[in-house]
Amino acid sequence: MNRTLGSLSRGVLLTVLTVGSLANLRARAHAFADDYGDGATTAQPIAIGSIRTGCIEIDVDQDWFSFCATNSLKEYVVTVTAGTLWDSVVTLVAWDGETGIVQTDSVLMPTSRVSRIHVGPAATYFVHVAGFAQFTTGTYSVAVSQRNFVDQNGNNLPDAWEIEYFHGTNAPGGGSLEDWDGDGADNLDEFRSGTDPTDTNAHLRVTDIAVRDGGTAITWTTAPYRWYGVDAATNLSAGKW
Repeated sequence: MNRTLGSLSRGVLLTVLTVGSLANLRARAHAFADDYGDGATTAQPIAIGSIRTGCIEIDVDQDWFSFCATNSLKEYVVTVTAGTLWDSVVTLVAWDGETGIVQTDSVLMPTSRVSRIHVGPAATYFVHVAGFAQFTTGTYSVAVSQRNFVDQNGNNLPDAWEIEYFHGTNAPGGGSLEDWDGDGADNLDEFRSGTDPTDTNAHLRVTDIAVRDGGTAITWTTAPYRWYGVDAATNLSAGKW
């Protein structure tokens, strides 16, 4: 399909734009050396503290990377810096390779930066890099770093998390060992379990235990991107779980 845009009524600019089908655009990508895979299954691993350079060869191109978050309660930061790429979009994707956790772009600044405080055992995250707008191509660099989260008052809660839920870092009842919503889980436990410390109904808890088919079924509340494990023992007063 061809579409021609003529001059505006004020007659100062004449622009001709040819738009091809998506299939044709994808075919054009093969004319370039596609440097990284286009999905989670072909993502290029990045070591923490290292930098990789890449190129969005055509507007439909996308580059995927992966990194392993090995330390719980550390903040992992992904930074994409534009080279000749006009602007970039970076998405941090959960370990299922499909669910986007957070996304930003570099329209208003030369870098795109996303971060996440990892909680739990080691897990692999994915990074999706693409151009912001159609016909955006060019080079960029991507880096992954690890750091302690910002905790200026030293109460083991991230400042950003406190501000989100308590509108400040020293809010009454917002300390790590206090239970602001009175649901039996202190604020530190709520942060680690990914639940809302201001919602009485949002906390990690067992909701049902039932014997079924010779076994025991345990049901509990969950939060996105959290790992859960069940320990069992035949003797609650002695022995190992």
